[in-house]
Amino acid sequence: MKNLYLVKMGCDYTEESAPEMRGSDVGNYRIRGTFHDKNGDVIFIELGNGYERDDKGNTINAMKLRVDFQFNTTIDWDCNVSSIKIDYDMLKDYNYTKKGILKYIKDVFGVEFDNLELIDTRFFNYDYHEVPGDEIIVDTNKVEQVKKIYDYFYKYEKEVEKKKYPNFSMYYEDNVLTVLLHYNCYNDIVKIEDEFKFDFNYIKPVEEIEKAQRKWYASYRKR
Repeated sequence: MKNLYLVKMGCDYTEESAPEMRGSDVGNYRIRGTFHDKNGDVIFIELGNGYERDDKGNTINAMKLRVDFQFNTTIDWDCNVSSIKIDYDMLKDYNYTKKGILKYIKDVFGVEFDNLELIDTRFFNYDYHEVPGDEIIVDTNKVEQVKKIYDYFYKYEKEVEKKKYPNFSMYYEDNVLTVLLHYNCYNDIVKIEDEFKFDFNYIKPVEEIEKAQRKWYASYRKR
């Protein structure tokens, strides 16, 4: 089984949230990544959903394949140097589905993949600059653990901080899982060196938050 992993770059969607995308199993509006073509060169590609419109300009299909960039990184990572021409007329034959994307890659770059999988970099430490998407090995156990950590902080902000819309961020920085929580006048940064040793016992830095608030309000009163 030959898998291709590309990275989520846009917003997720479901059939419920975006009825116009019903039939598209990609689940994210914009994806990108790298892979080897038939010659062994590493190709970068960025894809998304496009629109098919009738003569009056009305949208009749919101899930056509759109290709924003494609270039040969083996030649140069500067797309102005190594750009590969996009045949826009050809794109009319492809839909923004996993099957449609893989068929386009096969037809244009001469390489065939069995499955297209998407990586959410909130949950998995991956850089397509370093490892092409047809070589990466995804640690599914770690991904599931990180998702549990994400759900924990989401629940914390909903139930403890009473936020209607949790707004914390989670990402990898210098290969360390990082959680950024936003408080009034203060941002708390939680570094998780070992995802499997996280104790799910986050303690709000009340003293630091109050100190930052006193400092901010003191400076505000001086204005």
